[in-house]
Amino acid sequence: MSISRLLLAFATASALVSAAVAQTATPPSRWGAGDELGMANTLGPATWQRCAQALANPKAKSYEVSYLRSNTMPQSPFGVPLRDKYRPTVGIPGTVHAFNGEETVSGEPGAQGTQMDAIGHFAVLPEVWDGKGDFPADRATYYGGYKQSDIKPTPDSPLQKLGIEKVPPIVTTAVLLDAKAGIYQIQNANLGALANDRVWVSCTMILPLRAQGNAGSPVRPVAIGAPAQ
Repeated sequence: MSISRLLLAFATASALVSAAVAQTATPPSRWGAGDELGMANTLGPATWQRCAQALANPKAKSYEVSYLRSNTMPQSPFGVPLRDKYRPTVGIPGTVHAFNGEETVSGEPGAQGTQMDAIGHFAVLPEVWDGKGDFPADRATYYGGYKQSDIKPTPDSPLQKLGIEKVPPIVTTAVLLDAKAGIYQIQNANLGALANDRVWVSCTMILPLRAQGNAGSPVRPVAIGAPAQ
């Protein structure tokens, strides 16, 4: 089985973030006007109870579903490559303390490595853009029927709605599929260990950063499930 063909499909949050959602959900949300959660509305006690079966299995193991974040991690060709600079060890005069740190010098932390897109990351136009002239962003429509003026009223503004901070903690069952194609809700997921152990169903937990108005966030998904016999 080719790892590149694996898709982690979240049983109850499958439409949380995707271009398909933007294309098919531009009418008002089925959860009512003003909704910013999409399928995340279905998360709660029912999904947690399904997860309990995997958590309670005495043979269950935990799996890291993210890649180690570094300057050499897999990166998206659609964003500026992420580069971190590692600072020298420094101290504070008059104390015995020494400390280390790092800083991001380029790239989008929320769009590189294992990451999650907010619903507001995607929109659609009423017709195909021919690439001529300025991009007609003012004609974009988002999930729930939101317009560009509702989401990003100026070119340099953060998302006013549908930002990554609206995504609740995701705790739900996940199914590992051998798929030729698919829409990735979590991009650059590290699924090799799950596939090798044939963990087809697991309890997966995902927490994006609560970054106000951001269109995406780094995530550290963790899956807990029992290897197949």
